[in-house]
Amino acid sequence: MPNYSKLLLFCLFLSVTLFFSCNTGGAASSSDETSALLAFKSALVDPLGALSGWASSIPHCRWPGVGCGTAGTIRRLDLSCMNLSGTVSDDILRLPSLAYLNLSYNSFSTALPASLVALSALEVFDVSQNNFAGEFPAGLGACAGLVTVNAFFEGPIPPSYGSFRKLKFLGLSGNNITGKIPVELGGVSSLEKLIIGYNELEGTIPTEFGNLANLRYLDLAVGNLNGPIPPELGRLRSLTTLYLYKNNLDGAIPKEIGNASALAYLDLSDNSIAGPIPAELARLTNLQLLNVMCNRLKGPVRPGSGNWPGWRCWSCGTTR
Repeated sequence: MPNYSKLLLFCLFLSVTLFFSCNTGGAASSSDETSALLAFKSALVDPLGALSGWASSIPHCRWPGVGCGTAGTIRRLDLSCMNLSGTVSDDILRLPSLAYLNLSYNSFSTALPASLVALSALEVFDVSQNNFAGEFPAGLGACAGLVTVNAFFEGPIPPSYGSFRKLKFLGLSGNNITGKIPVELGGVSSLEKLIIGYNELEGTIPTEFGNLANLRYLDLAVGNLNGPIPPELGRLRSLTTLYLYKNNLDGAIPKEIGNASALAYLDLSDNSIAGPIPAELARLTNLQLLNVMCNRLKGPVRPGSGNWPGWRCWSCGTTR
């Protein structure tokens, strides 16, 4: 009996030890995360005192902009619209459970640390409306869990961004993007909203975009793109909005666009598109806005417009 009791006590001790080992091995402690945030704050310039509530005397889960999960680890960091500047330091990597990072609408002008891609739990990455120096972090494509990317960088879009498998929103509008749109983006089948307008791009619209079956919103306006509109876009049956205005697109309006049955907003204005408006557009019964002004169109102006009971705006131009 004594030997049995000793064995029982040993097994109980071993079980408790293993339990705490398994539950603390992959997460930072509360004190570690508090220390990480204070170090992160020390590299920032905070003219409005937005982070004055970050003090060790207050539990970090109650700090402004900080959100914690049920286990008390930091899951959310929302520092948007705080007029912050300075440096985004590597200390953020000491928050291994971070899923939501929003630094948008601030005044950052330094480079983001390339090591940010090590935040493997990241789902939302919003650093838009800043002036971050440097090119897009190429390694971001390795963050398999990302659902939202809204960024401001310069240079070309890395082809590695075609590796996203859960991404639903990619917003790169108004950046300093140059180069061609990587065809690899056409492989991100989860995409629902793609905004790359207002940049200095070159080349054509990838025909591979016709593979984005879940895409609902595509904005490539004011992008310096050339070439024809890919007829493959007609395969996008979920697409409600297509903005291609103010580019250098030429050729004809593909009749296949009439197959994009959910389309409600279509703006092709200010290009060099020629030829007639395809009669197949009359099949777009959900169409509410059609803008084709400032092109080189000819022929009938309203093909079957009686099939568009909800349209509110029509703007056509046959010549420049």
